[in-house]
Amino acid sequence: MNLFRSLTVWYVALIPVVAGMSTLEFQIGGFNYTGYMWLVLLPVGVFLLATNRLTGTDPGGIIPCWPWLVWCGFVCLSVLWSYEIGRRNVQEALQFSMPVIVAFVAASAVRTPEDLRKVFAAFGVSLCLLLAFTLAYVTERFDREWMDTHVRAAALAATLVGCVFLAWFPRYKLLPLTGWASCLLITALTSSRIATAALLLAPLIHPLFRRPAWKVAVAGAVMIVGLLLFQTETFQEHFFETGQGTLQEAASGNIKDFGRADAWYAIWNEALERPLIGSGVGSAFDFVPTVWNDMNHVHNDYLRVFYELGFLGLTLFLFVCVWQLVSLRRQIRVTEDGPVRIAFVAVWLGFCALLLTCSTDNTIIYHMFYMNPLFALLGAAYGVAWAEQHPEQHDEIVMGTTVLLPPALPRLKEIDRGSLSAMHSLPGE
Repeated sequence: MNLFRSLTVWYVALIPVVAGMSTLEFQIGGFNYTGYMWLVLLPVGVFLLATNRLTGTDPGGIIPCWPWLVWCGFVCLSVLWSYEIGRRNVQEALQFSMPVIVAFVAASAVRTPEDLRKVFAAFGVSLCLLLAFTLAYVTERFDREWMDTHVRAAALAATLVGCVFLAWFPRYKLLPLTGWASCLLITALTSSRIATAALLLAPLIHPLFRRPAWKVAVAGAVMIVGLLLFQTETFQEHFFETGQGTLQEAASGNIKDFGRADAWYAIWNEALERPLIGSGVGSAFDFVPTVWNDMNHVHNDYLRVFYELGFLGLTLFLFVCVWQLVSLRRQIRVTEDGPVRIAFVAVWLGFCALLLTCSTDNTIIYHMFYMNPLFALLGAAYGVAWAEQHPEQHDEIVMGTTVLLPPALPRLKEIDRGSLSAMHSLPGE
């Protein structure tokens, strides 16, 4: 195997593991250690992408990319119209863009089902780390306040990991359901309402559950689990100021919002001052504390994008996400059963969970916990799908000699030209 391709595959597999490793809170030189991690991963990813490109692999011809490139370009340009261009603006522009770079890196190197299985295995490692964090959190092995900082991020990471495990169902039964249930337990024990809702929704929208009987059975099971979780002490305390309430009260909006409603109203009014292009990426971080004590994030990514990137940015973000969902659904339809199809299902579920959690959380900016591993699996799935459709181009350089590998067994029923036709090169090529 080409050395750089081998290193890149392990780099991609490392991304989900990092999501599980990033749940503690300690600082080095005044900065949280996760900041150092992504600052290392970003240039390493760019270096590996460049080396793979020099060996003849063009990820722009593998993964449909132009909408994401437009999105990243708009985000980065918005730094120019920020009120003050500072470290926070540049940092968040890079954080918004890093998942797309990770997808390109994965698409440039992941070529075989064996490579893809390494990425899947990394999500298993991530689950073990998240379970360890949750156990420490629940048993209060460490100071609760010290761990509270990353509880929300851990729940979001568990949401994505749960989607990945569930994607293997119904091909396999016990392990996928056990992994999904473990992730549901994590979100429940950490009292994450929106992450729990996303995991409960996942079986209902699973693209491989087509039979009406399956859907009815799943809906009934999810409803029972949801009602049981709603009645638990942790969710009652998290939903209601009094620590106890009913479904009718929750449905009427009489729930604990932790100050969201008033803050969102103030942020919305401020966003209307620059409704077209917003105030620039990263600007919400400084404004939110003026209307919401002890907070720096909007906890609503749609409102955040509207505030920072305006109506144009919000429209672009929604378009790109919907386009990606349609593209993934097409891939699921035309791909034969196997690891590649399962990867597409997992990413599709992950994007659906993304759109739901964005309504009350900061999922986009939690790139280490959610966006990076989601896009790593996205790029890996497209990389293997491309290799299986182009066996004649699937070669490796071994000690300077190009060796043509045996053609892989075809996994696609047909070439998905609608999804893979958007083949564009990286900027500057």
